[in-house]
Parts: sequence; structure tokens; C-alpha cells
Amino acid sequence: MWRTTPGCSGLPCRLSSTTSPSRITSRSVWRCLRPLAAVMIARLMGNDRRSLFLKIYLTLAAFEGLIALAAILLQPTDPKNAWLLGYSRTRLLLAAAVLIGLAILAILSFKAWRDAAWTEKQTQRLINFVQASWLYLGMLLLAGVAVLVGGYGFLFSRVFTDALIQARLERLAPILLWIAFIALQSLLFLPLLRYKESKVTLERTIWFPALIASAVFILLAVLMSATRLGLSPDRTGWDDPGVPLLPLQVLLAVLLSLLLYSLLRWLSGRFGRIDIFIFTALWLGATLLWWNTPLTPTYFSPTPRAPNFEYYPYSDAATQDLIAQNLLIGEGYVLPAEKPLYSLFLVLAHTLVGQDYLAVTNLQVALLALFPAIIYLLGKRLGNPLAGLIAALLVILREHNAIALSGEIGVSHSKLLMTDMPAALAIAAFTLFAIVVLRKQEGWRFYALALGGAVGLMSLLRVQTLLIAAVVGLLLVIQLWSVRRLWWQPILFMTAGYLLAAMPWFVHNGLTGGGFWYQQGFQANYLSQQYSLTPELLDPQARDEGFGAVMVFTQEHPGEVGRFITAHFLHNEVSSLLALPSQFSLAENANSFYNLRPLWEGKEAELWEDCCSLLPYVEGDPFWSAWNGVFPTAAVWSLLLNLALIALGIGLAWKRLGWVGLVPLVIHLAYSFSTAIARVSGWRLILPVDWVLLLYYALGMSCLILIVSAFLSGKRVEWESVEQISNESHWNDSPRAIYVLGAAVFVLALSMPLLGVVIPQKYAPPSKAQVTDTLTAFHIEAQDLQILLDDPALVVLQGRTLWPRLYGPDQGESGKGWPEYTPRSFRRLGFRLAGPQDASVIMPLGQNLAQVPHAEEVIVLGCQQEDFVEARFVILPYQQKLLTNELAMDMACDTQE
Repeated sequence: MWRTTPGCSGLPCRLSSTTSPSRITSRSVWRCLRPLAAVMIARLMGNDRRSLFLKIYLTLAAFEGLIALAAILLQPTDPKNAWLLGYSRTRLLLAAAVLIGLAILAILSFKAWRDAAWTEKQTQRLINFVQASWLYLGMLLLAGVAVLVGGYGFLFSRVFTDALIQARLERLAPILLWIAFIALQSLLFLPLLRYKESKVTLERTIWFPALIASAVFILLAVLMSATRLGLSPDRTGWDDPGVPLLPLQVLLAVLLSLLLYSLLRWLSGRFGRIDIFIFTALWLGATLLWWNTPLTPTYFSPTPRAPNFEYYPYSDAATQDLIAQNLLIGEGYVLPAEKPLYSLFLVLAHTLVGQDYLAVTNLQVALLALFPAIIYLLGKRLGNPLAGLIAALLVILREHNAIALSGEIGVSHSKLLMTDMPAALAIAAFTLFAIVVLRKQEGWRFYALALGGAVGLMSLLRVQTLLIAAVVGLLLVIQLWSVRRLWWQPILFMTAGYLLAAMPWFVHNGLTGGGFWYQQGFQANYLSQQYSLTPELLDPQARDEGFGAVMVFTQEHPGEVGRFITAHFLHNEVSSLLALPSQFSLAENANSFYNLRPLWEGKEAELWEDCCSLLPYVEGDPFWSAWNGVFPTAAVWSLLLNLALIALGIGLAWKRLGWVGLVPLVIHLAYSFSTAIARVSGWRLILPVDWVLLLYYALGMSCLILIVSAFLSGKRVEWESVEQISNESHWNDSPRAIYVLGAAVFVLALSMPLLGVVIPQKYAPPSKAQVTDTLTAFHIEAQDLQILLDDPALVVLQGRTLWPRLYGPDQGESGKGWPEYTPRSFRRLGFRLAGPQDASVIMPLGQNLAQVPHAEEVIVLGCQQEDFVEARFVILPYQQKLLTNELAMDMACDTQE
């Protein structure tokens, strides 16, 4: 008898004739149909749904076998090897093997659907079999290996170029793929067989935000495909993506993280404060790995040259070090210091470890190794410890890649005197602190002041971080408004903290003629050039118009400004995404390894480097070699997988912390927008925040791992509990804590301008009498000396030599602004002189080698040329040594180069 359903007028699965049509809803219809559906499913499944799973498993396996058999028979035949019906013996043997397997599966499937009692009996046998844990785990492992072997065997058949191997793999490909599908079904079937049902549930708080993120990604992909924004280069051009991770490195990071995560769970029940141990281990591991990754020449640290054969900074890196060197000798801020916080660090580093470049960079590496440790804390807070470990290891391996790829692609890393990695460390620490603050209700005055102070200090490292401050300040206002209806007080305290950190530098700039603000003269001129309809023409007049020209152009051409800002913003996102593997190239690498093996007998290490390491990876992808914006087909699937994991990571962060879980993403987007405003993007410009996508990728990876692990073990997913907002009163509520914090920020900020004042001047311009006595002691002819001293073009300089490099004819460094290293037609020694008069010094040489140490006191007598000093004599007082210009025809200065 049919059971009646309430709300259906006593009728099973149909509405009463007296029911008003206006009262018919989908819910009432479902209430009618649900009992019937339940009965049908129960009859189909029998007493245990595992019997149904067995039926489906056997049917699918048989159907897949039928497809494999058809694929074998439909492959092109070779008439030379035909034996029966046009097929070779090998083909017929393979087909027979598949046919036998197919027949067995088909019979079992037919029996399972026809005989319920037999199916129940066989199901129970299988259930009893998989109850043994070692058998269950062994079958899971075997199925996993079969998936990999079958899947990659099929891929090998598509890429191998050796004719014999390819022919054999093509014959086996249908069978390999069949095995892979059966193994994959087994991975799904075995847990359901052992545990009857899965306890893994779809968490709406994860999947819904993940679906929204996926929809946004799809819309952006459609927009970029239609408009080419972010793909086709802007008229100013843009930089290549940063350093990528290899697929094997991602796999290594995941496996190592799983091992550490298991150890962490075991230790957490026995020891307290385990996070301190993990933090320290990550910092130490990063330090040791980065220290031991050999530095190779790059644009910012060129090839070591005579006379000292040491690494020295160049270009932007040299500018940063030059500011610090002038501070060390008491000359103050000779050059406009746009990043005084980094100048302070370099002064301290040189004071602690001296002038050796590698010693300074090793100290910097030890500091920057805190970066992955902070990423671990971020991942743990946003998701779980596993996510933090994966993210931290990915960051460690990526920085290793950056050091290893120096000179091969555009890189900026921890062994260069650049602010990109320090900015990444600062922004990561700020992001972690902002998340902590936004989860609190008490002590907000202290935290708002600290946030403002952090922003002020970061702006003295990278002024673009001001946009991050605005975004985080807005989030803090929203958070406190929802709790206490406060809006102006957090702004007041953040502004106070910012001014305490930035005001000393503003006053310094005002007193030294740089304007009461950041020293951004170069950026202003650069932006005025960028904001043009023809920026590639490099109009010199536009470079002198500053920010005013930018505002005028924006008002006159808002559409063009919106276009190129959007393009560079999207290109930043593409560049950040390409840090993740863009291809899974194991099959291609195996083919290369096999083809190159005969050429590298006994040189396996060189073979690996030639076929399967970082360099072939970046050379094989178009993204690092004048990319035209078109994604290779092989890369599309990898990028889709990466985006799916990032979306899943966003969902996990939302589940854990709500909207606060999106703070890293918001900071990333704000910084990306700040670089796009300057019409630049990619490479080191987005490096300070491109780790955010790695973080969400790791969150998504950990989410997927936890779901799969729970499914295979028949348990519920152990999500980290949602962190509650703290309502406790702490010591930082007191005015004293606020005053102490403010004083500490102000003292640190004040130390930067004070560096230019408190260090006494080390060198003074030498008198002519002193120079005459010194040169006379070296037996210089008095008549020649007098001719030189009377020459109006003569300059006499005293100071510290920096970065001496010896070049042969037509050798030198690329780039502008460093005339001492510009290629010239003669052999010469070039160095920078830091002192009362900063100068680029060039000494033409014959065949002798001029031994000039780095960071040594010298006196230079030379002739002022257009943009450098041509040295006639270089005196090294400490060594009692004189270097002479061997190519000078006479002592008189010739101002023509």
C-alpha cells in the first residue's frame, strides 16, 4: 500500500484535485515524490548500498574494457606484419588478453545484476577481506601506483620520439589507460566497501566561496581572451614572469609537508609550543639551503672581474649600497634615498660583517629566511598547519630557484642588495599582524597604532605600501564599526602611528631640499613619461614635468589610463600565477632523458641538468622568452588546475576566518594595482606580493589532501576550529603600552635621518701641498707634476674605492648611469669613489694589472670628463702605492674622451 504524504491531500506522489494551483510549489511536489524515490533507490541498492557499488564497479570496468578492445582493433595496421584479418600476432595477442578480461568482467557484471543473493555474498566476502588494515592499505597503494603507471604510460605513448618504443607504447596505450581507470575506480570503491559510506560532507562554507572565486576567474579569463588585456604587451612593454616552481618540487613540498604534519600531530600531544620548533626549523632550513645555493652572475651582480674577482652590486643594487657607503664615511645622504630603511640595514650589515659582498648577503639571507617561517604562520592561521608547511616549503624552494636561475631569466633574490625580498618579508609580516588585529575587539588602540607604525616603516622601504595601508585601515574601520560603531578613532591611531614612523624622514627631506614628503623625484619624472600616448618615444621634455603632467594626462585621456592600468594589473596576476607549475612535463623529460642518454654516459648529473632541471623548464616554456600572450595547450590544463586549487584555498580561508581570510588577497590586489598605476608589471615589481597566490594554492592543496585522507580512512574531515574573536583585556589596553610603542616606533624612525648626521666625516679634500709631497715621494718629475697641478681641468679627490672592475677593449656592463662600467674602446680600470665628492673614476691601462682593493682609501688626481674622472694618478696611502695612467701622452688634461 502506498504511504500518504502530509501536504498532498492523502494522495501518494500526486496532488489532490482540490488543491489550488497557486499552492503548488516545488517543495510540495518534492514531498510527494520523495517517498517513491526512496523506495526505488532501496530496491535498486538492496539491503546494503555496497552491493550497488560492486555492480557499478564491474559494469564500468567491463564497459571500459570494451572501449580498450575497440581502440586496439581500430589502430592503423601494418600490412608487412599482417597475420590474420590484417592484424599482427602482437595485436591479436593484446586483443585476446583484453577480450578475456572483458568477458570475465561482463559475466561478473551480468551475474551481479541478475542474482541479488550472489551479489550480497560476494560483497560480504570483499568487505571481510578489506577489514584487514594491511591488506586495505596495500590495495590502496597498489591502485595508486597503477593509476600513475597507466596514466603516464599512456602519456609516454604520445610524446616518445624513438620509433620502436613509441610503436610498442601505442599498442599498449589502450590497456594502460584501462588499467588506470580500473585503479581509479578502486580508489573510490575500496573506502566505500570498507566503511559502508563516506563521512565526508560538502562544506557549504568552503564550496560556495570557492565557486564564487572560480566564477570570477572564468569571467576574467573570458575578458582577457576577448580584449587581450594583460596578455598582449602594452606600448611600454612589461617584464617577464618571476621564477617558477617545478612540478616535482611541488610534489616534494607536499610529501615533505605530510611527513612533517604527521610528526607535528604526534609531537603536539607530548610537547607544548610546537609552533616555535616548526618556525625555527623552517627558518634554519631556508637559511642553510639559500646559503648553499651557489650565486651565479646576474644583471644586479655581474661576473666577478680582476683585480679582486669578487661579486659587487650593480645598477639599482649599487645605488642602494652607495647610499650606505656614503653614510658609513660620514657623507650623509648624498643621493636621494628613496628606501632609507634598507639603507639603515646595509649600514648595520657592513658594520657587523665588513665589506665582503657574500658576507653581507649571507647576513641578509639569514634575515630574509624568516619569510617562509612567517608564511607558515599565515597558512596555519588561515587554514591548518599542513597548509602552512606546504606554503613555506614552496617559498623556500622558489627562492632556491631564483638564486639558481640568476643570469638565465630576470630574477631578484635574497643574495642581491635589492629591496624586493625585504619588501616581501615586511608585507608578509604586516599581513599576519593585520589578520591578528582584525580578529580582536580589545586593545584596538594599541594595534591600530602598531599598524600605522608598520605602514610608515614599510613606506620607507617601498612607498607603494601606502595603498595597502589605506585598504587595511578601511577594513579595521569596518570591523570596529560593526562591533562598537567606531570609525574615526582607528583612523586617528593608525595615522598617528604612520606619522611617528614617517615624520622624521619627512622633516629630513624638507631640511635637505627634497620637499616635505618622500623623495620621489625620479618616480615623478618617470611617471610623466609613462603617461603619454607615445611612451615608447621617450620624450625628454615629458620627464621634467612630474606629477602635474600625470594628472593632466589622466583628465584628458581617462579611457587610455584605465586601459593600461587594467592591462598591467591583469599582467601582474598572470605573472603571479605562472610561479606555479605551468606544465607537468614528466613524460617530456623522460623522452629527453632517453634521447640524450647516449651522449652523457657517465655524466648523469650533467644529463639531468640538460634535460630535466630548471633551465630546460624555463627554456621550454614561452613565458620567459618574448611571450606573445598565447597559452600553449599543455599549459592550459595545468593553469586551470592551479586556479581551481587557489579557489579552493580561498574557500578554506573563508571557512576558517570569514572575510578576514581574504586579507592577504586584498593586500595582493592593492599592491598589484599600485604598480599598474605606474604602468609597470611583472617580474620583481610584483615579487613582494606574488607569494599570496602560493599561499592560497597551498591552502587549496591542504584542503584537498584532508578531504581525500578522510575519505580513504572513513573519517570526517578534521577542519581546524573557527578562531573566536578575542574579548579578553590585555596589557596593551593601558596608556603606558601605547606610549612605549609610540616611542619605540619614533626612535627607530629617527635613527634613519640621524645616520646622516651622527657619523663623523672620514675624508677631507686633500691640499695641493699634501698631494705634491706624496707624489714627490714616488719620484714623479716636478715639472710634469706642476703642469698637472696648474691645469684647470684637474680634480683632486679623496675617498673610498667601491667595486673596482677591470675591462678589456669593448667590454663593460649594459645599462645607463654608471659611466665607469660603460663599454669603451680601451683597456681600463673603473671604480666608484665615495667621498666628499662622489665620482665615477676610470684609469686607462696598458698591460699591467692595477691592484685596487674594494673599500680602500685612495687619493685620485685626474681630469674631469663629461661624466667621469679620467685618473692620472691613484694613490693608496695605506699600501704606500701609486698607480699611473699608462696611456696618457702627457700630464695636461684633454677633456675630449
